[in-house]
Amino acid sequence: MPQNRKLKRPRTAEFHNWAVSKTMQTDTRGAIKLSRKFGDALICVRYRLSPDGSERLTTVELLVDRAAVQSRANPPVAVKIYASEGKLRAQAKAKGAWFNPETRLWRMRQNDAHALGLAGRIAKPVRQR
Repeated sequence: MPQNRKLKRPRTAEFHNWAVSKTMQTDTRGAIKLSRKFGDALICVRYRLSPDGSERLTTVELLVDRAAVQSRANPPVAVKIYASEGKLRAQAKAKGAWFNPETRLWRMRQNDAHALGLAGRIAKPVRQR
């Protein structure tokens, strides 16, 4: 039988409403001591004030991991734009879209189709046999 226990809030949650009063780079006065302590991992030092202004916290931002970012796939898609939609066709052309007369569909990148509000008009890909 599961017990109904209150989950504890993370300790840091109590400081979320503390305002950042100052952010210092690693080479500025007041951050040099912490820069010596944390080395190249130190990004910046922040002072936070309690909501009533009676307390001050000194926090540090540390670099813990660095990795290359792989861009998401942005495949070309076929989209239906009607001939009467001149303004929409001009916007598509400005984004690099081109018209395929054989399929009577416009080809553009998926992100561009979504940005123009054409997500519902993307043609389903035909399976090759």
